[in-house]
Amino acid sequence: MADLGTGATLSWAQDATVASLDITNLDWSGGARESVDTSHMGTVTAKTHIVSALFEPGELSVDYLVNTTEFGTGPFIIQSNGEDEGDITITLRDASAGTAATWVSSGAMTAWSQTAPFEGVITGNLTFKLSGIPTFTDAV
Repeated sequence: MADLGTGATLSWAQDATVASLDITNLDWSGGARESVDTSHMGTVTAKTHIVSALFEPGELSVDYLVNTTEFGTGPFIIQSNGEDEGDITITLRDASAGTAATWVSSGAMTAWSQTAPFEGVITGNLTFKLSGIPTFTDAV
């Protein structure tokens, strides 16, 4: 049976206010390994390739509702000195399990935006570039 995203939380070691966000969507682009083409002029039947040893962990996009009494219009700082990388933890609740599942990776915030439409809810988006290999813990 599939689980719902309701109750999912996010924390980031570099900014405690991230844990207080009213999250509406978490979108991890997923990981990938490059396929390196090794075909050459002597390859005649099919292309050849090797799989790279390097893993690309992707990006995490976080949509949230803005509460201006708590965060104002700019709570997040994107540092330029490269010291803004920290552990990112996503906790996924499962009502039928005793513990929650977690996804943990390291990452740095690379983008931040907010939208305030006429007569609409103010929303925001954070984007994190992940690094390293993520770890996953199942709910039990």
